[in-house]
Amino acid sequence: MLRNEAAMAIALINKNSKLIANAVQTGDTAMLTRVLSEGVEYEELGGMVTEYLEIDKDPKLYGPLLHLVNVDSILDFTYKNKEYQYGPQMIELATVVENLRQAAAGLEADTHRNYPNLTKFFSNEKANELFHRAYRAGILTEDYQPKKGVQMYQLKLVAYAIIQILNLPTRDRWCRFNEQWNLHEGRLSRIFIPMTKGNNIYRIIQLYPEADFHELLSPQHNQETPFKTNLTKKQAASLFNGLQLYGFLDANTEIENFEAMLGVIRMPSSAINWTGSYYSLVYFAKLVLMESNPKVWLMVEDWFTVDNKKLNHGTLKSKSTFLNRNKDNYEFTEVLDDIVRTSIGELE
Repeated sequence: MLRNEAAMAIALINKNSKLIANAVQTGDTAMLTRVLSEGVEYEELGGMVTEYLEIDKDPKLYGPLLHLVNVDSILDFTYKNKEYQYGPQMIELATVVENLRQAAAGLEADTHRNYPNLTKFFSNEKANELFHRAYRAGILTEDYQPKKGVQMYQLKLVAYAIIQILNLPTRDRWCRFNEQWNLHEGRLSRIFIPMTKGNNIYRIIQLYPEADFHELLSPQHNQETPFKTNLTKKQAASLFNGLQLYGFLDANTEIENFEAMLGVIRMPSSAINWTGSYYSLVYFAKLVLMESNPKVWLMVEDWFTVDNKKLNHGTLKSKSTFLNRNKDNYEFTEVLDDIVRTSIGELE
């Protein structure tokens, strides 16, 4: 059996088993009889596929077998309709499906054992080689986890290169790296590349010369217009330090991202993850951002997340109204007042 013949056999078994299971569940006896009367020798076909998989253990080939249809309904039908003329053929198909599923599961387990530092999705020789490049460059540890001190934008560049080289589909592609590196859901997709870090960017581009970084690094990937503020760089830095000290900002937030969000420096930036409460973010925006930004809640929606969750400007606005009437009920107001007062008054 050749590879294309094995692929066609897998596709036929997959298609027919789904048609039969669906016909049983919907009571479509005409469809059931039509598919079974084709006279496919499922046992022979399944045996040939299993034999071929011993030679060609490509996950792209055996992967579909992991998702073959559940055959319980097929077997249940045969037990209840013992006189049905195609009953033996249905049992044969169900047995073949289960055998192929088990064979594929065994191959997947063997493959994963060969690459213990990678998730199952990346358990293949090519992906391992691409991650290993980042390890040799000092970006990842020996077990392919982010090395201490490595920035999120560097991880995004590595991930983007691997996406390009492996030609990963658009859907859920960033999630694969969130899983590999134990990152919060959606974290990498929101990271923007700071063009001021030219040396680090160039270093990673050189690691993956076969990848095309043009789309990622082009201007359309820049964050929305920053807030208008009258803060100096020193005041912004003091504000950043105070917010991090009291747990309002994610510990992984880079000061350059924060300064870019405030319009203090010009560079692409990622969303700022606020780790205080939703109401404390609203209060901070009212203190620092509202006066010079008429569309403040739309901008807060674009620039911030709360515990890595996206925001809604309508909710922000309604919470602002509520906070106007209930400010004295929240302890964070005094803390933020003090942080802002100290930071903005530092140069006076």
